[in-house]
Amino acid sequence: GRVAALVSRATQALHDAREATHELYVDDPLVTTSGTRNQTRWARARILWFWVILGLRISWSKGSLGCSAEWIGAKVTINNFEKAVVVTLTREKLEEWRKAAEELLRNKHVPRRHVAKVAGKFSWVSGFILQAKPFVRMLYAAITSGQTKKLQTGWIYTKQIAGAVRWLIALMQGFHAGLRWESRAFTRHQCCLDVQCDASPWGGGAILWRDGRPIECMTLRWTTEEAAKLGAKIGSPSSQATWEAFMMLRVLWHWMMPSLQGFVRIRGDAQGVLEAFVKRSAKSPALSLLVKEMTLFLAFNFMSLEALHMWSEDNDWADKLSRVFDPVPVEIPGALSGLPCVTCAVTR
Repeated sequence: GRVAALVSRATQALHDAREATHELYVDDPLVTTSGTRNQTRWARARILWFWVILGLRISWSKGSLGCSAEWIGAKVTINNFEKAVVVTLTREKLEEWRKAAEELLRNKHVPRRHVAKVAGKFSWVSGFILQAKPFVRMLYAAITSGQTKKLQTGWIYTKQIAGAVRWLIALMQGFHAGLRWESRAFTRHQCCLDVQCDASPWGGGAILWRDGRPIECMTLRWTTEEAAKLGAKIGSPSSQATWEAFMMLRVLWHWMMPSLQGFVRIRGDAQGVLEAFVKRSAKSPALSLLVKEMTLFLAFNFMSLEALHMWSEDNDWADKLSRVFDPVPVEIPGALSGLPCVTCAVTR
């Protein structure tokens, strides 16, 4: 492993990152080059000659050259016309990984080497599904923890990893038809959905922004069914954080479309909830459930999240929208009165 890491770093040191990049998984390298035809030929030749000089045994028959390559179970394709990279995984491969994860939950204890094997598979997936990273880290934390005698003998308590494993299984089940991830150079760092949210103990409010202007708003009344599922109380300030998180999730359910490319921006005055979504963890069971749901939803859409905290005074419009259904109703702000207003959003 250390020799492979050394060779990988030395190979990358031969080139500027703008000319060639090198990735290595165990003993399976992937090299991308850019430039003129002669420049890319020279970059590839230099890498191969470097490996030959080091005395590495190269399996020439397994090598490939072009805009598409099979690499560690996935197909990686470069679309030069659309400036995009496409990664695809077959349904069979995802099913294999899901079954491997399910095996970890069958007994009260699981061999540490089995957890390490599954963690390695999902660690690679988390390279492009960023939301999987904290759950993979939970697996590695259990592997390296030395607090139990069971672990010292090569075993891990299943309850240590059950939460993370179940989330990863749900992720694999969501891609039941196979996985296709596309990253476009011109849109990956652009905000494709900009929303402003707030919630009260009686309802929620949100504003959809585009090019710095509000174009649509939303106002919702909490239902007894929603309260029962979340373990929250309508009209009680003690459930405020839960309602804030639920409103943010409801907004994405309604306004996020599969065709969007870029990242999602959520603005609000609930700093603790925003931090929980960014960290992908929360101490409260109800809030933790919503964080996992939000993380899973973003993962299925290959979206990253930007959370911006606003002072309560600056979130006045969304606050008033959230209080339309209070016992003492608040009117919709005049600046928003002419916009389309959603009063019944998608529920799942």
